[in-house]
Amino acid sequence: MRKIFLFASALMLVGCSAQSTTSNNSESMQAQIESLQRENKELKEHINGLSGTEIEESEESKADVANLKGFDESDVISKLEVKEYSYIDSINSYRLFLVITNNSDYDITITADLTTKDSDGNLIGAKSADARAFERGSTICLSYYLDDQPATYEYEFNVGKENNFKSILSNLSYETSIAKDKAIISVTNNGEIPAEFVEYTCLFFKDNVLVGADSGYTTDDDSEIKPGKTINKEARSFTDFDSIQVYLTGRG
Repeated sequence: MRKIFLFASALMLVGCSAQSTTSNNSESMQAQIESLQRENKELKEHINGLSGTEIEESEESKADVANLKGFDESDVISKLEVKEYSYIDSINSYRLFLVITNNSDYDITITADLTTKDSDGNLIGAKSADARAFERGSTICLSYYLDDQPATYEYEFNVGKENNFKSILSNLSYETSIAKDKAIISVTNNGEIPAEFVEYTCLFFKDNVLVGADSGYTTDDDSEIKPGKTINKEARSFTDFDSIQVYLTGRG
């Protein structure tokens, strides 16, 4: 069970002068947005006419329009796609994983606050997980260790526009090799800047059911992967598995 609470901030304007200024700014911003959309449409129609092939709007154009409109937290949250996985590990800890895809037009920071309850509705746990430089179009995995298996749980997302770190997930590629009781994960930095604090989460499945997980950092002694370099790490499973899923986080 999951429940996502969306929060939108409200801006209160006081005074006739402030209202007039805000109205003018709003009209100017809307005019810019409409102008950009109109130019994109005209260019798209022109190119389609020359080539005879319909061309999709670029991610850069979508981002330009989004930046003009401004960051809206509730809108970004509505564009997060979430898959949930859980299992009980060998020491009877309940493990919960949120696999999240960022379908918004922004690189974001994200925090997921989790609360768990027993069958009587009593609160039995509260945990948080977060990630920085969550690049648009990418997928990450947030994980939780819980002392007790909950009857129900809820999580709340809080997101913000990433302004402090560079998003580098699209610069990273990985390969996996399966060996006995483990997977070897080889992560390569294909970008031009170091990728810092790169962390993997490896989910182990048996017959499409999650049976294990492991995580760790794939970095050198400077806590980074240098441009063009590959770092190998082992992810271990304590039970039989037949497939894996790997997710990365990191920043520049």
